[in-house]
Amino acid sequence: MKRSIPFFRSDYQCNFNENPEVLQTHNSNISLYLPYHGCTSKTKSDIYAIRSSYSSSWGGAFYNAIFQSMDEEDFKWAKNITDEYRSIRKYFSMDFYNHGSSCFDPTAWAIWQYHDAQTQSGIVMAFRRSESPFDQVKIELKGLLSDKIYTFTNLDDSSITEEKSVITIGLPQKRSSIILKYQLKDQ
Repeated sequence: MKRSIPFFRSDYQCNFNENPEVLQTHNSNISLYLPYHGCTSKTKSDIYAIRSSYSSSWGGAFYNAIFQSMDEEDFKWAKNITDEYRSIRKYFSMDFYNHGSSCFDPTAWAIWQYHDAQTQSGIVMAFRRSESPFDQVKIELKGLLSDKIYTFTNLDDSSITEEKSVITIGLPQKRSSIILKYQLKDQ
């Protein structure tokens, strides 16, 4: 493990229309051992699937086969999702904490935290899976200073909240995701 970086951690993502929850299971387990690993996604306009494949070495293969086509809206979406990934990429090599399921269970949530202890910032990625009956989850983030306030920015709608280390995440729709970027307030 010290001498290589698995840019493609599995050949599973070589399939078209791979199950995003399998990719989540890959992420939640391999990230415990290897900070640098990779995945791609061939999905267009499916943010849940794309975010499920984010990793330290990620590639969006939005147009990679002769039978695929893209229009202007697809290109705009691909640029936006690539910009989102670039804005959080640095955190994928930081401390990893799994707050959700690490097995393939479509009724569970997958929740990951990547934390930069030096800057007291990071991201939380949460996925309400396709058969999860729960629309909210409460977690205690790791590595945060428990008596301090953090600013959380929702990458979907740019809304900002202030919380301590315990947060509640709500996703009213099944098979949906959210990314929260956080940092120590007044830093």
